[in-house]
Amino acid sequence: MSDELLDSIFSFIDHPMDRRALSEVCKRWYLADARTRKSITIGFSYAIEPSSLSRRFGNIQALKIKGKPRVSEFGMVVKDWGAYCEPWIQELVSQRHPSSATAFASLTSLHFRRMEVSDTALRLLARGFGCSLQVLRLDKCSGFSTAGLEAVARECKSLRVLYLEESVIEDDGSQWLHELAVSNSALEVLNFFLTGLDLSNLSDLAHIIANCKSLTSLKLGEISTGVVDLPADIFIAAKSLKELAVIFARNNISVNLPKTLTSFAGDLLFPLDPHVCSNFRELDLMSTTLSAEEHMQVIQCCPNLEVLKVRNIIGDAGVATLASLCPKLRRIRIENLEDAHGFCSYNGLISLASRCVNLQHVAIYVSDIANSALRAFGTHCPHMLDFRIVLLESTLPVTELPLDSGVRALLQGCRKITRLAIYLRNGGLTDAGLAAIGSLGEHLTWLLLGCVGSTDQGLIDLASGCRSLQKLELRDCPFTERGIAVSVRLLASLRFLWIQKYRESNPYDLLQMGDWVVEYIVPSSDTTPSQVVAYRSTVGHRSDFPEEVIPLSQIAWAFGGEFHI
Repeated sequence: MSDELLDSIFSFIDHPMDRRALSEVCKRWYLADARTRKSITIGFSYAIEPSSLSRRFGNIQALKIKGKPRVSEFGMVVKDWGAYCEPWIQELVSQRHPSSATAFASLTSLHFRRMEVSDTALRLLARGFGCSLQVLRLDKCSGFSTAGLEAVARECKSLRVLYLEESVIEDDGSQWLHELAVSNSALEVLNFFLTGLDLSNLSDLAHIIANCKSLTSLKLGEISTGVVDLPADIFIAAKSLKELAVIFARNNISVNLPKTLTSFAGDLLFPLDPHVCSNFRELDLMSTTLSAEEHMQVIQCCPNLEVLKVRNIIGDAGVATLASLCPKLRRIRIENLEDAHGFCSYNGLISLASRCVNLQHVAIYVSDIANSALRAFGTHCPHMLDFRIVLLESTLPVTELPLDSGVRALLQGCRKITRLAIYLRNGGLTDAGLAAIGSLGEHLTWLLLGCVGSTDQGLIDLASGCRSLQKLELRDCPFTERGIAVSVRLLASLRFLWIQKYRESNPYDLLQMGDWVVEYIVPSSDTTPSQVVAYRSTVGHRSDFPEEVIPLSQIAWAFGGEFHI
């Protein structure tokens, strides 16, 4: 078989796990995979060196790199933990330089998630890629300002996607949006929603809408109180617009929404236009100040909803109404916010599961729970891929714990689940429940457990299954370092581990994890528990960790078992 035919065959294989398996068959297949791989996702930025990427996958068109642990989104990791993107950008740009031109000539799409991105790195990226860069996603990143964005807008005139949602961006007053408006007519997606960047100059926005005929997604920052002349039809001019997100700082604003919209996030203005709302497939009400009754008015106008994000202010009654009106729902997230006074319980979950049988993604904070709710999802929702439930802290009693039988029923009925989060209260899941996850969770790739389990044996039984598990997060569970290390050795596919509030005894037991890099995060106060971050890496220990992060190999034990740093 010629290399050309082999490459042609490989081009039909997209799934990374399939690619990985084939590349391990022989050297020739390894090289074929390297030549034909079009996109790469690096699940953890410290897993490999940047140069390893350029040596093997120089022909890729799209690159995604994930940095900080997921829990950093909730302020649970020290501020300067790491995950700097500059070494990666330096490697990408240097390999594209005309004097070398050895790799990344076809790279047009970059996605950095939870990484530290400096203005220097953005300027280097803009100069190195210029008009060849079509997609830039800075997803929940930090460390940069609008000055860096201005350089990107000026140099990268072919950008189709600029995604900045939930990034922490310093507004230094530079004219990044104006530069984007005058330099680019190819934009299809512009997103700086929930970044803290206000929108005060409407002329730039109007220019982008008028010039970018293919604009399908527009997600903005807050329209500031200083804007007094907002044209009612400003968004109507975007003829191709499908997705819109906007928050208004003032209440006395009247804006017409285009009938082409299928997705909306932010502030919906009353009175509602039923002709617009009936087209909504996705709705995000997390940033609104609507009452429970107003939430219901909105949902009643959106019978075709497939994706909903909402606060628990809607309560069980609202969830039941939603379930009866929106049977096409595939994805739902019900968050708990401090200013919300709703009460979502197992009753609402049962209504949701029994009527929305196409559900694939569920993430809900509940105030009360019972096994019957999890059984309902296992019975009615066979397409479930991602299931997350958090039992809120409260002095009120819980109807039923532990949830061992419910978790078993959930996994028996929802055999496609790949992501699972169960955060309960002490005693919420026994060792038997963990064993059930192990025996039935063969497809799980990510698992979060909080306040579950009784002994190390429960975690070991879980680890005896879960052969596909790649990332594991444990919080407030009664497992010792030894039990954790034994379990990790059983999880052959595991690549990343985060632990907080465990049964500390002997941290050196974690060295039994073999070639893992293990980092101990020093508590910032007497009330903050210690953490452990562990990961597989071809590089070994990193050198850019802050003083709060200490490699386990540098931790010394004093006589008597006292823990010293």
